[in-house]
Amino acid sequence: MGITVKSGHGGVAPANSFEPARLVIGMTESDCHTVSIYLFKLFLEEHGIAVLNLGACVSLDRMFSAARDYTAQAIVFGAQNGHAYDDLIGLRQCRERYALACPVFLGGNLTVGAEKDRDIDEIFREIGVDYLVSDFESFLSIFQYLNVTRSAVACEAATDLPASLGTVAGATAASSHLARYARH
Repeated sequence: MGITVKSGHGGVAPANSFEPARLVIGMTESDCHTVSIYLFKLFLEEHGIAVLNLGACVSLDRMFSAARDYTAQAIVFGAQNGHAYDDLIGLRQCRERYALACPVFLGGNLTVGAEKDRDIDEIFREIGVDYLVSDFESFLSIFQYLNVTRSAVACEAATDLPASLGTVAGATAASSHLARYARH
């Protein structure tokens, strides 16, 4: 069971913020299915999460560019056509190019055929997917847990902030100190 953090308006609060969590979602590049990603967007919004839905056939560059511009806490790809691996093969390189550390989730019908590879987690992890999710609730549990963990690390980091926090130099030092923890 995941740990739940609720913001004042009933949603998931991002680490170090009073604003709703922000996600960028979309279907993999060769996938034109839109119903599941739209239903996922509605589910997330019902849980107080701000969502930028890029829709169907989203390239890696478009997804990462949007995540950077939207300051997303996570990227979520959906796949229904079974070709997620081929669509995400350049994921690790794209993540490096955009210098984004936010987690990448993938859900849906990931491979073609009735029989699924037992090592599917490892296969997708090797190309850069952080989490495979089987349904909306499992995504929400993992995402909420990650936000709690980031908040705890940031709060822990805040306890040893410089005494000169009230000065410009102190504020700069505190900012870089917290930024170091935010990358984890």
